[in-house]
Amino acid sequence: MKYTIVQFIRSLSKRKTTSVINIGGYAISMSVLFILVSFIIGEKSTNKGFGNRKNIYRILPSNEEAYVPATLLDDIKNNVPGVEKMCLYGITEQLYKTNGKQEYARFISTNDDFIDMFSLRFIYGSSESTLSVANNIILTKSFSERLFGKSDPVGQFLQIRNKNWTVAGVVDDLPVFTSFRFDALAPLNFFIPWSKAYGIDENHDLYGSFLQLGPGVDYEKTNNRVTGMLKHWQVFRDVTLSLQPLSEVYFSSVRGDTLEHANARLIYLLSGIALVIFVMTIFNYTNITIANGYERQAEIGIRKTTGAGRKDIFRQVLTESLLVSLLSMTIAIAIAFAVAPVFSGILGKKIELEVLLSKPGVIISGILILLGTGILSGLYPALSFSGMSPMLMITRQPETRKRKSGERMVAVQFLITSVLIISLLFMQKQLAFVKHTDLGFDKEMLLRLDLAGSASQKAGVLKKELLRNPDIVSVSASSGSPMQTIGSSGGKFNVDGQEKAVSFSSFSVDEDFVNTFGVKVIEGRNFRNGDSIACLINENLYKELGWSEITGKSIFGKAIIGVVKDFHYENLYTEMGNLELQMEGAYARVLNIKMQGNIANNIDYIKKTYNAIEPEVPLSYRFYDDWIQSMYEKDERQAQAVGLFALLAIIISCLGLIGTVEHVTNRKVKEIGIRRINGARVAEILEMLNKGFIKWIAIAFVLAVPVTYYIVKKWLEAFAYKTELSWWIFALAGIMALGIALLTVSFQSWKAATRNPVEALRYE
Repeated sequence: MKYTIVQFIRSLSKRKTTSVINIGGYAISMSVLFILVSFIIGEKSTNKGFGNRKNIYRILPSNEEAYVPATLLDDIKNNVPGVEKMCLYGITEQLYKTNGKQEYARFISTNDDFIDMFSLRFIYGSSESTLSVANNIILTKSFSERLFGKSDPVGQFLQIRNKNWTVAGVVDDLPVFTSFRFDALAPLNFFIPWSKAYGIDENHDLYGSFLQLGPGVDYEKTNNRVTGMLKHWQVFRDVTLSLQPLSEVYFSSVRGDTLEHANARLIYLLSGIALVIFVMTIFNYTNITIANGYERQAEIGIRKTTGAGRKDIFRQVLTESLLVSLLSMTIAIAIAFAVAPVFSGILGKKIELEVLLSKPGVIISGILILLGTGILSGLYPALSFSGMSPMLMITRQPETRKRKSGERMVAVQFLITSVLIISLLFMQKQLAFVKHTDLGFDKEMLLRLDLAGSASQKAGVLKKELLRNPDIVSVSASSGSPMQTIGSSGGKFNVDGQEKAVSFSSFSVDEDFVNTFGVKVIEGRNFRNGDSIACLINENLYKELGWSEITGKSIFGKAIIGVVKDFHYENLYTEMGNLELQMEGAYARVLNIKMQGNIANNIDYIKKTYNAIEPEVPLSYRFYDDWIQSMYEKDERQAQAVGLFALLAIIISCLGLIGTVEHVTNRKVKEIGIRRINGARVAEILEMLNKGFIKWIAIAFVLAVPVTYYIVKKWLEAFAYKTELSWWIFALAGIMALGIALLTVSFQSWKAATRNPVEALRYE
C-alpha cells in the first residue's frame, strides 16, 4: 500500500497539468453534485418532520384555489366520521409594536387543532392557553428571542392594529424543511379573510384548511364523503373537494394558499443535471486516466517484466483511482461549503449542508458515491492495463482497438451541452418577452406605496400632500392593484334572454386610477368624486355579458358606468380574464404614485411627507416594474441555474474532449511522426485528428434540436403569453457548441501535430 501511495504521488507530480485537470475537474463536478443532491434531498424532506404527517391532509377544491368557506369546519366535524382534528388558517404580514419596536411579522391565524396536528411543543405557557381566547397570540421560539431575549414573555403585549394582543405561550420553531413559515400564531379573527360573494344573498369567508384522520381510518372512504360537501352553497355548487396528503402539499401550489412551495420544474431539472454530471464526470475521469496511463505504459510494462502479476497491476490502478476519488471528494466538500451561499442565492433557498451531513443516510450515500465513483472510474483502466502484453507496453505499441466509443461519449456530452445552451437562450428570450410585453397600463415611473395599520386611514391626507410636489404627476388610492386583485365574485346574468354563470376578479380604486395607470375608458365614463355604488368593467367581462350597451346595467346593485380597455391585471402566466373595478371606500391598502423628473429627489420627498404624517408605521414601497419582474423569480432562477450548469456542462465536455483527444493522439504518435517525416503539413495533421470529433459533435447538435424543441415547448406551456421558437437561436447555439469544441480539440491537436517527429519515432 505504501508503494502504491508513493507511486501515486510520483505520478501526480510528473503529470501536473493532466493531474490538475483530472482531479480539479472531478472535484468541481462532485462539489456541484454534492450541492445539488443536498438541495434535492432537502426539498424531498419537506413536511416529513411532523409525527402525524401520514394522517394529515389538505382539503383541496376543484377550482384550483386553496380556499374553502369557514362553514366547512363544522360540516366536516359533524358529518364525516374518522376526522380527529381540522384547522382553518390564513397567513398574513402585519405590523406589530412592542418595547418601542415597530416592524412587520408573519402571523398564521388558525384554531387550536393546528397546534396538535403539527406537534408544536410549548416552551412557555401550555396548550391550555388556547387560540380560542380573544386577543391571545403564541410566538415561535426564534421570534420570541428576537423580541424578549431568553426570558419568559408570557403575559407581555404586542400592539397590532391598535389593539393589545397577549402573549399566551411560546412554541418550538418548526422543522427546517416545511411548507409553513410564520413568526406567531393568532386566532382566526386576527386574519381578514378573502371573501366570495354570490349576488347579494350569499357571502363566504375563505380560508385554507387541513384535517387529520384517526389511526386506521380509510382515506378513500373519507375522501368520497368529503367530495360533495360544498354542493348546498350556490357559489360552490360546481366545486368538488378532495383530500391531498401533506407529503404532496409542498409540490402542489394552488392559488392563495400562502404556503412555501417547491419549484417542481427546477427540482426535476436539477435531478436530471445531477445524474448527467455524475455520468459525465465518471466518463471524463476514466478517459483522462486511460490517456495518462498510456504515457505510463513503459513503467507498467517494466513492473510486469519484474514479476508484477495481473492482480498487482489491477490493484495498483484501482487503488490509485480510489485515492483520486478520495482526494477529489475531500476537495469537493471544501468547495461545496465555500460556494454553497452562491448556489443558495441562485436556487432561492439556503443549502443546509450541515443539517444534511448530520443524517446517517446522507453520510452513507456519500461513502457509497466515493467508493462507487472510485471503483467505476478505475475499473476499466485497471482491466485494460492489467491485460496488456508487457512487451507491447514497453515498446509503446499497444494493441490497436477502435476508439469510437470515446468520440460517441463526447458527442453525448455535447448533445447535453447543446440542449442546455439552447434552453438557456430560449429562457432568456421568454423572460425578456414577459418583462417588455405591453401590459395595457403604464408602469414606468410608477411607485407602489403599501399602507398598513393606521396609515391606511390616512391615504387621503397623504395623497393631498404628495400632490403638492409638481414632479408627482398623479396619485391613486386603491385596495388591490394590477397584479394583486383581492376579491373574486360570480353569479348568473341575463345574456340574450338566458341565464349565464359569469365569474370575475375585482379590486377597489378611486377616481384617479385611470389617469395614474394610463388605462383607457372606451365606453361610458370614469369614476367621479362622490360615486359610491358604481363600478367599471373591462372589455372581456363586457363581451362575456353579451350586452350591447351599459346604460341601466348593474352588477350586484352597483351601476356599471364605464368599460375600460383590457389590461393585464395578473401576470403573464394567466390569460386575460374578467375584471370589475369598484369605487374605493374610506380605507386604502396602496397608494399608486406616478412621478417624473429626478427619482431620488422624488423618493426623498415621499419619505419626508410620509414620515411627517405617519411616523410610527415603517415606509414600504416598490416600483411597479421591479415588482412585476419579481413575479417571474422562479423562472429567473431556472434560467440562472440552467446558465450555471450549461457553463459547467461546457467545462465537463471540454475536459472529456481533452481526455479523448489525448488518448487518440497518444495512440497515433507513430502515425503522426511518420506523416510529418514524409512532409505532411500541420494543417493536414489537424484535419486528420479533428474531423472525427467534429462529425460526432455535429451529429450531437442535430439530435439536440428536436429534444430541446420539445423541452422548451413544454416549459413555455406555463405561460399564457409566450415568445416564438425562433430558428436563429438553434443556429446560434450550434455555432457556439461547435466553436467551443473546435477550440478545445484544435488546442490539443496542435500540440500533437507540432511535436518533434523524432521524439515520436525514437522507440522505433
